[in-house]
Amino acid sequence: MNQTSKIINQAKKENRKALLEPEAKTICMEYGIPVTKFEVALNENEAAKYADEIGYPVVLKIVSPDIIHKSDAGGVMVNLKNPAEVTDAYKKILENVKKYKSERKNRGYFGAGKWRHNQQKL
Repeated sequence: MNQTSKIINQAKKENRKALLEPEAKTICMEYGIPVTKFEVALNENEAAKYADEIGYPVVLKIVSPDIIHKSDAGGVMVNLKNPAEVTDAYKKILENVKKYKSERKNRGYFGAGKWRHNQQKL
């Protein structure tokens, strides 16, 4: 079974009406659509490690099926330029989303993607 089918089946199984960003990017990649580099981290140390691997500056975002509009929840930090900024942003995002929606299904995952200030939207 290809990644797209697995992702869609899992979303259906969880009764979700939206894909998580890493899922959507994985589907895009499977179909040859370019996406920014990303990794999903389980903790602040992984987030900093992945940011180092991706290259700075990066964006850090919450990944939660209960928080689709990440900016509204304070779940996005941009233009992070070093590991200390990434770990601080990780902690701040957790604090923000806890205030926004304490009863969320937070998997604790964060995506780090290459930040380009003048990135064009498709």
